[in-house]
Amino acid sequence: MEHIGDVLKQQWQNINGGGKSGYHCDLCHDTGYIFEGDVAIRCQCRKEEDLIRKQKRAGITPHLRHMTFAHFDYSLFSDEKQGSNGLTFRENVHRIVAAAESFVEDIANGRTVSGLLLQGYVGRGKTYLAASIANALVERDVDVRFIVVPDFLDELRATFDTSSMGSESELMNLIKTAPVLILDDLGAHNYTDWSIKTLFAILNYRINYELPIVVTTNLSVESMDELLGTRITSRLVEACRFFQMNETNDIRMVKRHREQIRARRQHESD
Repeated sequence: MEHIGDVLKQQWQNINGGGKSGYHCDLCHDTGYIFEGDVAIRCQCRKEEDLIRKQKRAGITPHLRHMTFAHFDYSLFSDEKQGSNGLTFRENVHRIVAAAESFVEDIANGRTVSGLLLQGYVGRGKTYLAASIANALVERDVDVRFIVVPDFLDELRATFDTSSMGSESELMNLIKTAPVLILDDLGAHNYTDWSIKTLFAILNYRINYELPIVVTTNLSVESMDELLGTRITSRLVEACRFFQMNETNDIRMVKRHREQIRARRQHESD
């Protein structure tokens, strides 16, 4: 009697002309499984496909998929002392990343935690860290939704033009009830009464049901009050621990400058 693994391998060899070439994965010959006797072990290629599928469902774009705690580059932050807490900018971001890692660990272990709100100017690593949180949660099989606030509001508004009466409520329910919600770029935009009411409804629901959020913003608390209103600001203060991601320079510009120097040196050495 043939082993099931041998049968599957033979089927795939027939499809590919009986040769070893043409497989996307040489380990499992595109079956998705590696067989040890009658024991089937899921191949790494399928695990990677599963991860990408989960990331896509979470709203993690290809650009964000490679943003992880392991790749967070602390060297982009300076050793200059900041005025608020006596730490250098680099020491401060070490502290914030540690808090983000603890947030992931607590949620993955089923503990109720406060959310995180990351404040700072544009280009200070807020989105990178939020994406790192999202990717880490997905890898731990935690259901998470990553949304860019202006894009989400536009998408929700677009449902008004569809024939489906339930599309708006379905989308809102998906966001309100997600086990973990990440709101990226709650920034200085043109908020209407409708968008403010929408954001309040999401925040209020999640607080009532103790569902954690992560927020990135370039707004100060005073600016939040002015643009979003006291009700939303108070909900954020209630739901989140605030962290200032301060840095003198835009770290994306610092990174680009380093890459240009590296490329110039490589060109000179060739």
